[in-house]
Amino acid sequence: MNRIKNTEEWFKLDNASKIYPASGNARWNAVYRVCAVMKDRVDREVLQQALDVVIERFPSYNVILRRGFFWYFLQGATLRPVVTREKDYPCRKFDIMNREPLFRVMYSGNRIMAEFSHCISDGNASINFLNTLILKYLHLYCQQMQDVLHTLGFQTMAIKCREYLKVLPLLLAPPIVCHE
Repeated sequence: MNRIKNTEEWFKLDNASKIYPASGNARWNAVYRVCAVMKDRVDREVLQQALDVVIERFPSYNVILRRGFFWYFLQGATLRPVVTREKDYPCRKFDIMNREPLFRVMYSGNRIMAEFSHCISDGNASINFLNTLILKYLHLYCQQMQDVLHTLGFQTMAIKCREYLKVLPLLLAPPIVCHE
């Protein structure tokens, strides 16, 4: 993870989110996963570029859980999230002692997965995040493919990619701030 500017920004937990850190234990961790299956294998570098852009649109996702004197709160993370290959079992607990952000993005073959703590989001907002991430990934991937196709002499396919790139930004979700 690359360092980002030191942020003192913090977010209060809403009433529903206050339950999860207080009631979590070794057998129940309130982590859930959303997943998308792509047609082709996922390019990790392009997915990382997409995540770097998308996390700026969703600043309340790149947070760590902190314990206050009487309550828990969320603080902006100082590390950029990193895309990793899926290697562990799904929905494993977040390591809050080592200040791990409360979401992670993984890939495996042609699947893109994102796991979230219920402290930061519900399922609907997480699907919006994943949709935005996938659209940005496709945008960057198609730009890369357009250059390759043009270089190889496939002008017709390069033109189709260019037309697709005109429409894609219109599909991106608006910025969402879950905690005010």
